[in-house]
Amino acid sequence: MYQFITTAVSTIALAGPAMSGSDLVCMNKAELEAAIVGWYGEKPVLQIDDCTYLWAAGIGGTWTVVRHADDGTSCTREHGQNWSGVQGDELFAKLD
Repeated sequence: MYQFITTAVSTIALAGPAMSGSDLVCMNKAELEAAIVGWYGEKPVLQIDDCTYLWAAGIGGTWTVVRHADDGTSCTREHGQNWSGVQGDELFAKLD
């Protein structure tokens, strides 16, 4: 299962548009999570590893990969649009 998740998230990261350094957002974990919920209506849908989570809005909405650091900060790692959901053991995201 871990291999699948790693492969699926790597596919999202490679297929999506590259983020520039200015696209990377880091802030206090609680503030970042509140912003993702407030701005995009996303919620956590998949834990990738101990520190990394995939957040997504409803089908067709936005998605964000968030990594939490030990010092209490969190950073967005990747993001995109047209979320297609998690179905069984398969992870799908349509990228533009």
